[in-house]
This record gives sequence, C-alpha cells and structure tokens, in this order.
Amino acid sequence: MSEQALAPIVHRVTALHQAYVELLSRFEWHWFCTFTFDPKKHSSPNGFIHPEKAFKAVMLFIHKLNSAIYGKNWKRRGDGVHWAIALEYHKSGILHLHALIGDVRNLNEIASRVGWKEWWYREFGIARIEEPKDAGGVQGYCTKYVVKGGEIELSSNLVNRASQLGLGLRGGRTKKL
Repeated sequence: MSEQALAPIVHRVTALHQAYVELLSRFEWHWFCTFTFDPKKHSSPNGFIHPEKAFKAVMLFIHKLNSAIYGKNWKRRGDGVHWAIALEYHKSGILHLHALIGDVRNLNEIASRVGWKEWWYREFGIARIEEPKDAGGVQGYCTKYVVKGGEIELSSNLVNRASQLGLGLRGGRTKKL
C-alpha cells in the first residue's frame, strides 16, 4: 500500500488511541502497575502463560486488594477500585500486563504498594507498582496496545462511573484491530 492509501487508516488508529487516552484521563489513577509471570510458577512447558490465565491472576490481585480495603462483602455493596488492564506481548512473545488502578480515595494513603508487590512476587512473579508521575503518559502507554492489536479491559465500576459522566461506555474487552 502506498503512503497515500495508508493515511486514512493511520488517522483512524491515531483517533482511536486518542479517544482511549481521553476516556482514561477522566478518572483518577493512583497506581500504574506492570505484572510479569515467573515461568516456574505459571506458564506452559514452553514458558508462556495463556492470556486468560494472566488476566485471572490480575483479577485475583484486584479481588484481594478490594477485600483488604473494603472488607469481605465489597462487591455486594458496590465498592471496589476501578481499573483498566492492557495485555502486552514482549518482543520475545512473553505476555505481561499493565494496569491503571484508582479509587475514590487515594490508594497511596490506604494501601501499601510495597506490600502488594511482595504479594504478587509470592504468587506470580515480578510486579512494578508505582504512583503515576505523568497521568497522560501512563494512559497513553496503556492504550497504545489497543491500536497494536492488543486488548484493554475496563472494570464494571469504571463503566458505571463513565455512564454517570454521560460517556455511554459498555464494559468488557475491546476488540483487536
């Protein structure tokens, strides 16, 4: 394809990426996380972890975090952190996940990033959990994978908060492009 023929496609991909960045910029994010998986603990014989298994591991992390913050019945009461999770494949083909996590309260004041990094290490592998220094930068970093054929999943309470803002968003995974 010529550059001229590619221009409309590039424009749509850029617009999609910008739309995701704009959407995520409407929410407070307290943690930017990168989750990796120790092949000795959670992978197939070839060293790769299945995307669904990786996603379920992060969902367990989120569940434990919510239980620690909100107590045992957090889901029934409608409490819980909001999140956006992006799946990314390294050049080697190994999967890791990025997550933006936020709450109505500042997570950095009510939960220990170090403690949760240690929990992930015991269970799955290495995690980086940082307070975002540049909100736009981490939103852009997480959303760039959608335009590269990746997926982003948004928490249902983020979807609910978006609809309260009149954004008309549905939950679930985005489709690969």
